[in-house]
Amino acid sequence: MHIAKLALVQMLIFAVGLACAEIALRYILPLPVHGGTYHADGGKSVRIANDRFRLKPNLDVTHVASEFSAQIRTNELGYRKQVNESTAPDYLFLGDSFTFGHGVSDQDTFASIFCEENKHTCLNLGRSGTNTFSQLQVLKYAIDARGIRPKTVILVMLAACWINQSGNDLGDNLKHYRSKNNSSAPGIAAARFAGTAPLSSTSAKEAVSADQKSAASQLTNSLLKNIQSWLGEFEITKRTMLIVSSRLKSSLYACSAQESIDAAIASTRVALTELEQLATKHQFSVKVFSIHPYQELDGTFRKTQSNLRTAIPETFEYIATGQRFRKTHYFPYDGHFNVAGHANMAFVIERRLTEKRP
Repeated sequence: MHIAKLALVQMLIFAVGLACAEIALRYILPLPVHGGTYHADGGKSVRIANDRFRLKPNLDVTHVASEFSAQIRTNELGYRKQVNESTAPDYLFLGDSFTFGHGVSDQDTFASIFCEENKHTCLNLGRSGTNTFSQLQVLKYAIDARGIRPKTVILVMLAACWINQSGNDLGDNLKHYRSKNNSSAPGIAAARFAGTAPLSSTSAKEAVSADQKSAASQLTNSLLKNIQSWLGEFEITKRTMLIVSSRLKSSLYACSAQESIDAAIASTRVALTELEQLATKHQFSVKVFSIHPYQELDGTFRKTQSNLRTAIPETFEYIATGQRFRKTHYFPYDGHFNVAGHANMAFVIERRLTEKRP
């Protein structure tokens, strides 16, 4: 009984100590929210999105998070600002937050580095939080409404074999396809729409089973994300996650079932086929570069690259980059490319395009 009371007292003392530390950190030295916030002059938090096609034109803000403080500017068209811009660019960059340059300043994005060092005219249409279907709409708007006429489009895809990986274009494409087509077995529908062979009845049952497993997995991951979001509100937890997040995220990483990956690839093929049609209509070439979350750098990226290759149209050039990156190229907590990662990506792009010159 005495030991139990002593243990209870120790627990109360520990809890009070944690509460005091949390209060002190929260009001004296708080960390920014995960993912960061955008601040205008005077420190006021602002939104940078204008609509689903563009950012607000002529912005000059600072992107602030626990791991970075970056200058973000947009041009008069509402795209990420960089040198040597043109409405008929040599290269137009298309992609998600990695392409946009989440967490790094204008001059440090791989698009800006590549274009400045090689004296190319360019535009960066990268948009955070988008999938390939959404990026295609951003490009269509730029062509139809803004008169953009690119010579070459460089599409950078964040791809992972864990379909529920945050920001994974493959998984996001599958979710988008399902939401637009109301299909109970989108892997089957997407594959047929994309021109692949119809599935046998056995394969159909396996695909439906995979969908059911995927739904259960999504529910579990949703619960985990809610817990993570709640814990992320505590200053003590934020600092702990900053220290252990890289190792923890890697240890929790696992590839999805092949049936789920196949469905995601089929959905991605649909999006890329639409991009191919747009490229033919407006006579620009497309080069697809795949990049990966740092959890795949242990070698899993090879499986992802092999799967993604089957979704790339024959008229596109596909460039796999997984073997070119190291964990030091990423923000450990945030997970995006850091300045070194962008510099490395610019080098990979330059080297690849240089190799193709006559």
